[in-house]
Amino acid sequence: MERSDRQASTHPPRRHGGIAILAGTALVSIAVLLLLMRTSPTVKAYASGRVAVLAGTSGTVSTLACYDLPSPSRPHPLLGSSYNDPFPPCNMTDSNPHDGVTGPHLGTFSAPTDIQASSGSGVIVQLDYLPNDSNGVAGGYAIAYEQRTGCGSYDPTSAYWNGRKVEVDITHYNRLSQQLNGQSIMYEHVNPDNSVVGTNSGNATWFRWNNAYAYQMLWPPYAQQLLFNNTGLGGWSIATVAQPKSGAKDVGCSTGAHLHQDATSGEYNHSQWWSTSGGGTYATARVSDMQYVTMSGIIGTAPSNQ
Repeated sequence: MERSDRQASTHPPRRHGGIAILAGTALVSIAVLLLLMRTSPTVKAYASGRVAVLAGTSGTVSTLACYDLPSPSRPHPLLGSSYNDPFPPCNMTDSNPHDGVTGPHLGTFSAPTDIQASSGSGVIVQLDYLPNDSNGVAGGYAIAYEQRTGCGSYDPTSAYWNGRKVEVDITHYNRLSQQLNGQSIMYEHVNPDNSVVGTNSGNATWFRWNNAYAYQMLWPPYAQQLLFNNTGLGGWSIATVAQPKSGAKDVGCSTGAHLHQDATSGEYNHSQWWSTSGGGTYATARVSDMQYVTMSGIIGTAPSNQ
């Protein structure tokens, strides 16, 4: 993929997670990708920080895999012991006691969360708290494709239809076109927009994105396709919330319309998701922090959960 009036990249866009990369218009093997990630001189190393993956749609947060607090006690963290914790506790001996990976509602990545939403509600990818300074994130590439596994493997004509899973991989570059890091987000129980979402990783397209508030954006205006780090605005519309069929329960899949969202190296936003009624609070698409993600090389400014 050409970089317009910028210097051509010496390394192609790389998927965080190491399954495939795009070299011009060709895919290369996992082995080559891993070699590049070990030896590439263009990957910069700075201190770590946290960025936020925002809610992909609007609705009440109904399920967390589990929710860890700084101590093993389980009073309501905002309202006190008079109110029950609406979500199940995690294993407090977990090596990362804030990622939700020990709970009963597991996802592909970390901090899996359900947002109740009507079928047809838009699903939008958006980030926040990217560093904007001269050493920060200027932009990068993003790719979206279906993962037809588990409950997402059934066709819309099937009695077990549960919606598709869509994986979004995002690479982050600084203003000097040096790759800093990358992340992946999974959106489940959706109807993909196949004008931008590939049916698999091999036929998906890389899109160019800019940090809306970067010291210097990566792409000139005519080459920009997406804007991230722009709370309430911009982002990437990739799907709508699906309506699972009643037969999905027969294969252990959910039947209610909702968006399941999780992220690599993600932790829950501990400041939200409780209400006096005992359930989750309302999340607003492109506004509410859904997961916090730590990536080496990126000094994000998301608030602390501690």
